[in-house]
Amino acid sequence: SLGWLFQLTAVQRKPFKVEGKNHYICNAVGKKGDIHDFKIMDALSLLTEHRKAIGDLTRKKLEKISSRLIKDQNYAEAIGEKLLIVAGRAGTGKTVKLVRLAFDLARNHGKRCLILTYNLALVGDIRRLLALARMPDDIDSHTVNIETLHKFFYEVATGLGLGRKSKSGKQVIPDYIDKYNIYLEEMIEYFKQGAINKSDISALMKSKHQEIAWDYVLIDEAQDWSLDEKNLVFNIFDSKRVIVADGVDQMIRSKNHCDWSSGVEYSKVSERRSLRQKRNLVKFVNDYADEFNLRWELDPVDEYDGGKIVICHEQESFEIFKREFSHCKDFGNQAYEMMFLCPPGMVKPTGEKDEFGNEIKAFGQIDDYLQHGFKLWDGTNRDLRSNYPDDVNLHRMVQYDSCRGLEAWTTVCLNLDQLILYKNDTYEENEDQQGLFLEDAHDKKVRYVYLWSLIPLTRAIDTVIITLSNMDSEFSSRLKKIQEKNSDFVEWRS
Repeated sequence: SLGWLFQLTAVQRKPFKVEGKNHYICNAVGKKGDIHDFKIMDALSLLTEHRKAIGDLTRKKLEKISSRLIKDQNYAEAIGEKLLIVAGRAGTGKTVKLVRLAFDLARNHGKRCLILTYNLALVGDIRRLLALARMPDDIDSHTVNIETLHKFFYEVATGLGLGRKSKSGKQVIPDYIDKYNIYLEEMIEYFKQGAINKSDISALMKSKHQEIAWDYVLIDEAQDWSLDEKNLVFNIFDSKRVIVADGVDQMIRSKNHCDWSSGVEYSKVSERRSLRQKRNLVKFVNDYADEFNLRWELDPVDEYDGGKIVICHEQESFEIFKREFSHCKDFGNQAYEMMFLCPPGMVKPTGEKDEFGNEIKAFGQIDDYLQHGFKLWDGTNRDLRSNYPDDVNLHRMVQYDSCRGLEAWTTVCLNLDQLILYKNDTYEENEDQQGLFLEDAHDKKVRYVYLWSLIPLTRAIDTVIITLSNMDSEFSSRLKKIQEKNSDFVEWRS
C-alpha cells in the first residue's frame, strides 16, 4: 500500500524539514542534495490550491455544515429514538440540514452516515463538499457518503443474490435500470414472505460493509420516493435510524406524496423561513406563486436583505451574464457559484456513444459560451453528473430536471418559458394524486407545471437571471406583471 511504501522510505532515509518551508522531505541523498529546490516541489502547492480558491460562498457552506446541529433539542431528542422528518418547501435548507446532521453524527458521535438521493448532480455537489471538508472515507471509521438510491438498491439486490454471476464471479444485473421497479417489488416480496430476515440483513451488511452497513440513512426529497423504496429502507434499517427531508409538494419523479410517517413513531420539524434566498428573491417567488395560484408562501429572514432578478431575451443574455458574474465575484465568489440551468431542448446529441452503446448528449451551445468567456462544467452530460468540477473557474451547467437540492450565489434560468412548455407537454395525469382531488384535470396540470418552475427559481442566494425565448408569450406577460409590481429589484430587458 501507499502507507507501507512511505514507511519503507522513511526507514531508509530519515525525513527532514525544509528550512523556511512548512513541509518535510524524504529523499535518497538527504539534506546535502538540492532536490527540495527542484521545480517538482512546486507540485506540493497543488495539494492545497483547490481548497484555497473555493470561494467565499463555498467556504461559508463548509462552516455551516461543520457546525453542530444535534445539540438543538428538536433534533437531539428524536435521533436514534424515532424517525426524524425535516419538512419545508424549496429554499428552507432541508438538504443542508441533512448534511449538517450527517457531519455531526460522524464527527462528534463516530457514526457512519449515508445520504440517499435520486439527483446525480446533487451527488456530485455534496461529494465536493465532503472532499473539501476532508471527511474520512475509511471502512472502519466514522464517515459521510452520498449515493443515488438506484446505486444503493443495486448493491442490496446483488447482495441478496438477484441477477447472475459474471465471468469474474461478481454478481451483476444487466437489465437493472430497465426493470428497476420489478426488482424492487421482488425484494419487497422476499421480506413479506419471510425469505429475508434480520440475520440475512446482518450477513448482507458484513459481506457488503462499505456499501450497506450504515448507522444512519438520510433521505433527500423523501416526498418523491415510491412506497416500495420507502418500505425497503425500513426493512433494511430500523426507522429509528432514518432521517428524511420532506419537500412537501415538490414532486418530480411522481405526483403522489410518499408518507414516511405512516405506522412508525416519528418526530417532525417544519421550516417556513427561506434560509437560502435574500429578502427580495423570497418576495419575487411569493408573488410568482400568487400570480399562478399556487399554495406557496415562505417567510424571509430579516437579516438576508437585498437580492435581485433580471429578465431578458435570450439573444442579449451574454451582456447580462458578464455584468452579473462581475457582481458575483465582487462578493468573493468563483465561477462555480454562478450556475446555469437549461431545458432539455438545449441538450443535443454529440454523435458519440458510451460504453453501453447509449447516445451521449451535451449542452449544445458550449462553444458559444466559451467564446464569450464562460467555461462550463457540463452537468448535462450524464457521464459527468455524479462527479464534481475540480476547477472553481468552471461554471456549472445543469438541466432543470437535475437542479433540485443545488444552490448558487447567482442562478441563470435559461429559456424558462421553454421549461414551462416542456413540463406542460410531458405532463401525465395520475388519477391517484393526493391532495389534488378537488381540482379538475386542467387545474391539476397547471398547478403541477408552475409548482415545478418554482424549483429553479429557488436555487439562488442573491441573483436570479431569467432568459426567455419569446418575450411576447402569455407566460412572459405574466412575468412582466410581477416585474412591474417589484420594479425596484426586478429588471426587465426587452
